[in-house]
Amino acid sequence: MTDGAQHEHEDESLSHEIGYWQHLWNMLQDPSTTASGRLVMDAVLPDDGAFIARSWHAEFDREVRDHVLGASLLTGRAIVPPAAIGSAAEPLIEMALDHGFRVAVLGTASRFTVYNGTACVIPENDGRGVEAHRLVRRPAIVEAFACFFDQLWEAAIPWERCTGSAGRVSELLARGWTDERIAQELGVSTRTVNRRVSEMMRGAGVRSRFALGLHFGRSGLDAPTG
Repeated sequence: MTDGAQHEHEDESLSHEIGYWQHLWNMLQDPSTTASGRLVMDAVLPDDGAFIARSWHAEFDREVRDHVLGASLLTGRAIVPPAAIGSAAEPLIEMALDHGFRVAVLGTASRFTVYNGTACVIPENDGRGVEAHRLVRRPAIVEAFACFFDQLWEAAIPWERCTGSAGRVSELLARGWTDERIAQELGVSTRTVNRRVSEMMRGAGVRSRFALGLHFGRSGLDAPTG
């Protein structure tokens, strides 16, 4: 992208909720931000009830979603509100975790996104009371929001420690259940169960799924969640 083109899009503002996600799509299409092969997205979602109220997993276009995640075009970190646990938004969070995202939980009024450390999307009011989201590429502003994100990330709690699902997985493993049966019981994907089992194996210091089931079955201890 030329300097002139970059300057042209430096302060692009898009209105309403759809504008926030349109910025993400635009960034995925921008060669200057995906030169490394993937877009790194660090996002903070506020504890205002808006994120948890919608079934994002169902609302996103499936073909686009599967292409972006399946081709590993997007990765990063997300800070979500505590109310996201058990909400309609949880399937999307679990899918993001399955594809390499890191997710943590924190109640905050902040909402912004940093992309590749070179651009950020911040909220603004357009003067008419309409919510808008501005894409900014000015280095000083981007750096400030990137530092703020890191501070919030340090204060947040990893998603796995909040959900309590690892203990239930270990209980079912001890019964000899397959990953597919566990996934059906918990209402999650088999890939999600695979990921949680791998995390628990690392925490328990064992190398096989069978050994993990025996470990928790015999000890009666709760599985590590983080």
